[in-house]
Amino acid sequence: MFRIKEIILYKGTNSKKYSFTDNTYIYGNNSVGKTAFTKVIDFVLGSSESLTHDGLDNIDEVGAYITNEKTQLWIKRSINEEFLYRRTEGSEFCVVSFETYKDIICDVITDNVDVKAVQVYKKVFEENPSFRSFTFINFVDEIGQGDLGSIFTRGKDIRHIVRIRKIMDFFFNYENAEKIYEKSVELDKLESEYKKLSEKLRSYEQSMSDVQKLFSDLGLNYSGDMSMDYKSFLDYKEQFSRESTKSKGDLAYLVRASHSLAEEIKVYGYLKSQSEAASSRKDRTEKLLSTLGAIVVENPNYADEVLTINNMIGEIEKDKIILSLADYDKSIKIIMKEKRKIDNEIRNLRHQALELDYEETIKKLALIENCFLIINSDIDISRTTRLYDQILEIKKEIKDLKNNYSQKGIDDFNRRLTEMYLKSSIKNVKYLKEDRDEPNFSLKFDPFSQVLVAYHREGNADVSCTPGSMARHNHLQLLVYLCMLEYLHDKFRNFIYLPVLIMDSPDQPMESFAFEEVYPTIMEVADEIGIQTIFVSKVKPNCINESDLIDIRNGFNPFHSRNEKL
Repeated sequence: MFRIKEIILYKGTNSKKYSFTDNTYIYGNNSVGKTAFTKVIDFVLGSSESLTHDGLDNIDEVGAYITNEKTQLWIKRSINEEFLYRRTEGSEFCVVSFETYKDIICDVITDNVDVKAVQVYKKVFEENPSFRSFTFINFVDEIGQGDLGSIFTRGKDIRHIVRIRKIMDFFFNYENAEKIYEKSVELDKLESEYKKLSEKLRSYEQSMSDVQKLFSDLGLNYSGDMSMDYKSFLDYKEQFSRESTKSKGDLAYLVRASHSLAEEIKVYGYLKSQSEAASSRKDRTEKLLSTLGAIVVENPNYADEVLTINNMIGEIEKDKIILSLADYDKSIKIIMKEKRKIDNEIRNLRHQALELDYEETIKKLALIENCFLIINSDIDISRTTRLYDQILEIKKEIKDLKNNYSQKGIDDFNRRLTEMYLKSSIKNVKYLKEDRDEPNFSLKFDPFSQVLVAYHREGNADVSCTPGSMARHNHLQLLVYLCMLEYLHDKFRNFIYLPVLIMDSPDQPMESFAFEEVYPTIMEVADEIGIQTIFVSKVKPNCINESDLIDIRNGFNPFHSRNEKL
């Protein structure tokens, strides 16, 4: 497992080294640099924040020695944002970019990354995951402790709330996320094929339109049947002669007919709008009279009025039948079709009357020939339609999967959290005794909102209750962090997150005797999961092994220039 073995502070040629165990306990009085210690650890592990915390002056660089079961790595980061690493203790440090620096650390976190899970994350959330994306589960900062309405102390900022929600979607809805990934890969292939076919189809449709226009320019008869039109094109190209047009009349007659049909279309359009308005008024009147009829039915004294109302409704129905007989849309379509025929004939007559320039004619013939090459190419129009329908269906499936959370993972998590709390070996902590005595006491953590709620039984129902003491709040908060790390260890063992929990003074609200019982149970769970813990406190309980202690009572930063302690 990944372990932080050493943290080193550098000032010129001088350095200060701190060695870590699996369960390191850092202690010292107030203002000696306990929180500064956690900031330094975060800084050397790739935090985007500068090393500006109070008491960290006169430090040039921060280094760390990290390991896993197979490899080791020395890393170093300067306050001037220079990033270095080396693989062996005696070798020289190499300078790298910030991104490479984090990638090198990531290689030590796990040497057997779950590539599929990383691909799923990248595809579903459209960003590259980094272990830095998940550090909100690694740091219990002093600010924000005991807040059961926002469990993760680094999860209160808007930017973190959005990110954490996405991450929890991934961890607790992975089965659907994996399906979304597979659907998204399929969607990409279909959209790529559809794009290519659509481009061909657009070219095909444009060529069809161009042929009609070019035929009109050359005064050729256009039928819309490509085989017939292609033959007409070849004949004209060979002889430069047109088949004579059989006109229904002379040009002047056709122009007048076109204008007449245009006016007729306007009239029918006006009648259609009037009919729709009249129909709407009739519908509203009918509803009103029907309502009055229903009211009158309850009053037999108004029988005559009821009959009158029914007769009026009958007349309205007759009017509606008359209105519905006029299909204005159909009439307009028929007239427009006839007008298009006449307009096309007008264009042909006009072009046939023109003297065509030879060079211009040759150019148009070349354009027509190119159009027919595209039209006669192998274009599967039905395939394009099928692809479009498939794309819509897959997009709908992806949307449904995104909205369909699996509750099982969350339920399992909360069962384990409740068990971790109630079934621990703690015996003499008052608030835990009270919760054990509550009927049906349970804990429910919502990973999407980061809210933890306790429930107990009242009558036949489980109702929420608010745990009373800050000591209880901090205890429960730590357990959520541990339970989250255990969940990842069980479900995402080879994913890129830090198996480390750094806790900054969460014991302060607890009485010393209570903490003497709580701390060993925290360490017991951490050891079972296989994570490293770093606990920071101003007190030194009796239950701590001497080999795990780091004493900073004389100050964390030996290069600090101020007279007062950190």
